[in-house]
Amino acid sequence: MKVLGEYKIKYGDIHDVLIVFSPDSDSERRDMYRFRYVNYLKHGYIADNKKQLDVDEYDYFRDTFYINIYSNRERRVFGSLRIINTKPLPIEKDCFEFNAPLLVRLFSRHRILEIGRLIVEKYNQTEHLPRHMAMFILIDQILRFSRNKKIYFGYAFIKESLFNKLKDIKFPFFTIKPYRQKYIGGVLEKYFSQQDNKVVPVYFIYFFVRLYLWAYFLIFKKVIVK
Repeated sequence: MKVLGEYKIKYGDIHDVLIVFSPDSDSERRDMYRFRYVNYLKHGYIADNKKQLDVDEYDYFRDTFYINIYSNRERRVFGSLRIINTKPLPIEKDCFEFNAPLLVRLFSRHRILEIGRLIVEKYNQTEHLPRHMAMFILIDQILRFSRNKKIYFGYAFIKESLFNKLKDIKFPFFTIKPYRQKYIGGVLEKYFSQQDNKVVPVYFIYFFVRLYLWAYFLIFKKVIVK
């Protein structure tokens, strides 16, 4: 386990230390693939398979980077994502046809990452920790990764329901328009085929997200201590 950061949480009766880490062993990566599989199977995003793992070709790329969030109190991982920094990115190669947003074309066409497999589960079955709190901690680590690599734009594809929740709290993810979905026959075929909750391609700009999170952590400085 490569620890990337620790965040002390005091939210109601929840006093915890959330450890953000990147898996650095085969067993930790396997546990992460199983965590993704169980979550996606529960939501009907993935088909059952004998290995009970969610793995695709990009998990075998050397420069794919993972960020997980672990509750020291609950003794379990309850959030995860991956960062892909290869060319072409899967969102362009496998998922959608679209023209890159103007700012990306002007300033960062060849220096852009992709966020995928973003999962944040309930903290536990009886206590409520807002899921966006854990998600923002994960995104805070994405920004650190981006800054170190001098990457200031990113893509993602997320469910419409999540995008609407993020829009409600003014989080700076922007939809890419126009676009055409082209995903066929991959691990996430069921994820892309749910017509009642479609998949939306989005992009973000480092500086807007950094400013948003700076304000968020300032407002909740008594709740989250980095």
